[in-house]
Amino acid sequence: MKDQEFEQLVQESTDMIFSLGMRLFRKNQEDAMDFVQDAFLRAYDKWETFEGRSKRSTWLYSLALNLGLNRLSKQKRMPSFAAEPGILDETVAAADTPESIVTEMLEREEVEGMLQEALEELPENYRLPIVLLYYEKMSYREMSERLDASEGTLKSLVYRGKMQLRDRLKKYSESMENG
Repeated sequence: MKDQEFEQLVQESTDMIFSLGMRLFRKNQEDAMDFVQDAFLRAYDKWETFEGRSKRSTWLYSLALNLGLNRLSKQKRMPSFAAEPGILDETVAAADTPESIVTEMLEREEVEGMLQEALEELPENYRLPIVLLYYEKMSYREMSERLDASEGTLKSLVYRGKMQLRDRLKKYSESMENG
């Protein structure tokens, strides 16, 4: 029974876990495919720990996300967040601030391609919190626990990352208008 259920979970969830791997590992297909394999191996090994409080796919996704973050940390591809100085100078985003403009763009599908390209170019210490916040829907508290960084530092990194994204997207937009 376990093997049949597991096989069904693999069939239903492979694309979801691969997409997560592509976001975590900067669209490196080889790393993402290795990640998918490792995530399913881990899920198979931990099959009996599933308590049924959520859907199996949710359990698998959480397990895979933890695996991916641990892998990034072990590969030292994830910088030390605690070393990043500063807390947000501006705590509230008004309607037309650069932060609100970038936030709005993050939520619009028509810029997804440009946004993905710009995200890939960001330094890891800015990219990862943005991915976790907007794509993985983690709260600052959850990110703080997972990344061992203060919420203030993470807010600062997200803010600075969004400013860099804004600048990159502006350049893409200008080059599209001129080209």
